[in-house]
Amino acid sequence: MDTLISQETGINQNTSEKISKRTSLVGEKFNIISMMGEVKYEVEVKKLIGQGGSSLVYEVEVDDTYPPKMKMIMKEFYPNYDEEKITAERNPLNRLELYFDPVDFESEDRIKKDRNSFIDAYSKHIRILDMDPYLESRIVRPYRVEIDSSYL
Repeated sequence: MDTLISQETGINQNTSEKISKRTSLVGEKFNIISMMGEVKYEVEVKKLIGQGGSSLVYEVEVDDTYPPKMKMIMKEFYPNYDEEKITAERNPLNRLELYFDPVDFESEDRIKKDRNSFIDAYSKHIRILDMDPYLESRIVRPYRVEIDSSYL
């Protein structure tokens, strides 16, 4: 008979088994700056809560200067590629920057295609919210952060 475990325990077990090739942002703190150059949000990455073929998903704490701090979900574009074809490395000076090193043109095209699919999913989410104001109060509006060629 299978032993029942909590959802969080299951996530933690799956994360520890499969994340070995991808380094997470857990523990990182960063600011999201407005177009006027002011700090709009202070973000702290609390824990890794999921992962998929194209991304890592985190629980983050967001401080927008209005108490209380909010717990939110952040999705980072970080595909789980075969390391023989594409390696990924974080910038040691700014861990939010992620660089991919493809071994051939086919792998480079794969990165571009995957990045565009990730951005397209974000854009569809925004369009859905724009079409139906009722959803605005029920679905979190995503905020896109681009750092060179990395996306959060």
